[in-house]
Amino acid sequence: MIKHKSGVPIRSVVLLRAMSDPVIVPRKKSDHVSGRQAADNHPSSARAYVGGNNHHIELRIDESGKWSGEVVSTFEAAQRKLAMLRALREGGVPRMKQLKRMPPEQRCKFRPMIAAAEKAHPIVDRTDNAEKGGVFMMSLCEGEMVFMRHKDNPEEVGYFVVAKLNKPRSVVLVPHWDARAAGERKDSAGKKIPDSKRESFDATPDDFKKLAPPGSDFAVKVRVDVLGRVTEMMKDKVLRK
Repeated sequence: MIKHKSGVPIRSVVLLRAMSDPVIVPRKKSDHVSGRQAADNHPSSARAYVGGNNHHIELRIDESGKWSGEVVSTFEAAQRKLAMLRALREGGVPRMKQLKRMPPEQRCKFRPMIAAAEKAHPIVDRTDNAEKGGVFMMSLCEGEMVFMRHKDNPEEVGYFVVAKLNKPRSVVLVPHWDARAAGERKDSAGKKIPDSKRESFDATPDDFKKLAPPGSDFAVKVRVDVLGRVTEMMKDKVLRK
């Protein structure tokens, strides 16, 4: 039990800052009869943590043509990865270090099990799901790029980088050429430096349809290699022409 220095127990606390989207983690307790750890279902045993960053957003379109998006937190993405790793262990797949040391012919026999675990527990859910919004269109995480019109200047068409993901369904986009900081910088005298803040805009799922580039029905996710070559992607897969 937590106590004051005087020894008086602390039975409750009041948060000075509200947690809008906390991560609730259940705890375990010792079973003195069996000597094992068991789930503690008492409401006061759960612990709340600040979730931190968001991992990606999954964009879908329904039968009426309406776009929707679901932001997946980094904690939830980690839980999905953990479920996949557990499935690999249960399937008898060795750990990655051991797998790399095996001869190629031995590694081949584990490929079907690895593929099955990744399909059953994907970090990015690319399935068509009416309850989640319909047909899967694309996922976006920080650092990925889309080809679309500028929201504040629709006549401008270009490549925009995902700078941030905000719940419930907002994507902050920045022109690919803009490497300035998110906030204004200050000089040695403490004065704000003009034009030191990057250009950005918030895009909702519907904006990826409204701001479609010429010749396309919606914004196009692209991949740019180190040589600057642009490859279009459809449903997170490279288009084969």
